[in-house]
Amino acid sequence: MTLKKVIGANIRAARKAAAMSQPQLAKELGIDATRISGYENGHVKPGDERIRNIAEITGAPSLGWFYDEHSENGSS
Repeated sequence: MTLKKVIGANIRAARKAAAMSQPQLAKELGIDATRISGYENGHVKPGDERIRNIAEITGAPSLGWFYDEHSENGSS
């Protein structure tokens, strides 16, 4: 799994855990919902600041977002 896809899957999980829709998260970030979709589908890698913002809004820690939970060492 590519880094963009790993981050995207973790963003999706955090958003769902926070019971937020893509449009709701996008509104909080001041961006278009299609950008959230791009992140979650692994088409666009968000920058570090954006990842921190998403983590803050969803209440999820962002440190683990760079690792695939299915990989032993975090790299795939």
